[in-house]
Parts: sequence; C-alpha cells; structure tokens
Amino acid sequence: MRWLKPWLYSVAILIGLLSGCGKQHPLTQTNLLRRLPSENAALLRLDIDALRKAGILNLLSAGKASVDSEYQTFLNGTGFDYQRDLDEILGSFSQAGTFLILKGRFDWPKLEAYAGQNGGSCYDHLCRMPGSAAERRISYLPLAPNLMAMAVTNDDLAASRMTKEGPARAIELPSQPVWLTVSGAALQKSTALPPASRIFTSALTAADAVTLTLGQAPAEGGYEAKLSAQCKTDEDARVMSVQLTKLTGMLKSFMGKNKSEDFGSAIAAGSFSQSGTRVDGVWPIRKGLLESLASAN
Repeated sequence: MRWLKPWLYSVAILIGLLSGCGKQHPLTQTNLLRRLPSENAALLRLDIDALRKAGILNLLSAGKASVDSEYQTFLNGTGFDYQRDLDEILGSFSQAGTFLILKGRFDWPKLEAYAGQNGGSCYDHLCRMPGSAAERRISYLPLAPNLMAMAVTNDDLAASRMTKEGPARAIELPSQPVWLTVSGAALQKSTALPPASRIFTSALTAADAVTLTLGQAPAEGGYEAKLSAQCKTDEDARVMSVQLTKLTGMLKSFMGKNKSEDFGSAIAAGSFSQSGTRVDGVWPIRKGLLESLASAN
C-alpha cells in the first residue's frame, strides 16, 4: 500500500478544479463505472469514508511531511481536505491516461478560483489545468453537485468522455472498501503496484481478470487482502496456484526470520487455493504494517 498514500495526496491536489454544479440525480456505482474507460485498464475503487471510519485513513496519512508544503498551499487556497471532504474514488488507469470520478463535499467558488490562479480555465463547466508535464493535461467537470469527473491525459477535453455511460459490461463489485480489478495482460504492464508485489505479475498474466481487495478480516482488529483470479481453464488455474505458492515460499525463505512490519513480510504470508478455473489468495494485514508504511518516508 506504499503507493496509496502519495496517490491520495495527488488526488487532493488535483481537485483544484470544478466550476459550477450539474443537476443532481442518483448515480449508482455500476452506472459510474460504465463512464470510465475499461479497455486494457485497471479499475479501482476506494471507499474513503469507510477507511476514515475504520481509522485506516489516519494511518495512511500520518507521514505527510514530504508533501506538507504543496498540500498546505492547496488547502489554504480551496479549503478542501481529502481526509474530511472526500468520500469515494472510482478510477481507471491505462496507457490512455487516468480517469477519476470523485465523490465528496466541495466549495465550488474556491475550487474555481484556485484553477484560474494556477494556469487553468473553464468554459461551460469544463475546466482545464496544466499538469506536472506537458503531456499531462488535467480536465474536469461536474457530474452532480457531489460528483466530479477528472482526467489526466494529453487531451484537454478528456473529462467530457465521462458525461455518458458506455456499454454495459459484467463487473462483479466486491463489497470491500478497497478493490482493484485488471486483466492479466494489463497487470503485466502495470508500474503502480509496490515493487515487492511485481514478482507475482508473471504468474497472473494467464488470468482473464484479476481482482485484489482490502478489507477487515474476521479476526477482530485485523485486515486482509484477497485475490481472485479467473482463468480460462482448470489447468491454467492449477498452474497459477502452484506458481503463486512457490513464489511465496521463495520470498518467505529469502526473508528468513525477519519479523519487521513491511510490505514484503505481508506478501510472504499469503496462501492460495484453486477451485475449477478460479484461484483465490489471502494475505493477513496486521495494523502494525499500516503504521509502518505510514511512518516511512
């Protein structure tokens, strides 16, 4: 989860955007996901409100010294604080760019002013801002008073793609507050995952789809990450389960008696099982790991 903390701050900083509010109407998670590009993309959901209530958000936000200056500038200009004002993130990540739908509470006048003060412009509720590089253009617009569509691509108008729903597609929505679903081929190309987890991507590329989740474990006070990989054949699933088990054993042997709370130790604690064309995995996540990640620079 090391990548999660800076990513949340990036979201908060990028929210210097919306100008005006659209018509309010109910939009379900399924409807909103249909607005996100899905081809060769990783789809992510973060239930920030659930993480906040569980105390996880505070843990992940504890070590923010390295971004305090930039984040404080944004906070002073807009009054927006993701720890308080952001409730949910739905995202699509691919070579085409980053597409996000954010749910929360926003001070639109301040957000509009912040965009204008930082090289941005808005027309007919579509706002655009320069990103950290020339090819990273930020565009955004309201889907509802509490919903914001934002894109980071080389296209100034990319956010407008999320004003309409795409074709219906079969997506099994996990109940956990954090989930990521991606095809095996797209996962192989991903650079967003922590380095310790990338050793597993070669074993997962045989899957049609891979879903990773994070939520509370049955045991009180703990959490767990889960994997569900859907393969084409029983044999593909068997081979994948064997490979994942071997890789976990190698990592566990490499770490030896290391009892430190780090991402590698969490990965080494994983276990896997096969049922037909499906492979399931589970990793216990102790609270100490979240505290360790939060305190890391």
